[in-house]
Amino acid sequence: MPRSKKHGGRGRKQQKRRKGNKGSFKPGFDPRRHRFSTGECRVGYWVTMLGLTPRTKDPAVREWVRTKVCIHNRSKDERRACNGGPTQEER
Repeated sequence: MPRSKKHGGRGRKQQKRRKGNKGSFKPGFDPRRHRFSTGECRVGYWVTMLGLTPRTKDPAVREWVRTKVCIHNRSKDERRACNGGPTQEER
């Protein structure tokens, strides 16, 4: 005899839309939405690669960042090739 949803069945509950909290984004200006410029990204990369902070002295962290940057650059070159722009080799 199947159980009803009221009495311990495994039916899906409907998700209620949660109210925003004080950390939620609202329409309009919010300084937390800042996008880093190319220059800011370069400075952050070199701070990491040179190990200028206690967290980035760990070689594993530097290797992880280097891998992420290489993957990002590789995908950026592939997008350029798909859009007809010059790739790294053509420049």
